[in-house]
Amino acid sequence: ERVQTQLFHILARHSSQTAQTIEEDFDRDRWMTAVEAKDYGLVDDVLGDATDVIKSLEDERLRR
Repeated sequence: ERVQTQLFHILARHSSQTAQTIEEDFDRDRWMTAVEAKDYGLVDDVLGDATDVIKSLEDERLRR
């Protein structure tokens, strides 16, 4: 349980949610679309299709 509490606080620090909200949401089954996960603060970006993924990887490689 201690590890779970730490996880909630880490997620809260890096998302737009409070640790309390995250704990409540994790206490029940919660499914999210990619866009909902982004709005929740769990992911930074949502890529469209494979073409977007390939372009993103190529752009990242060029920045290095």
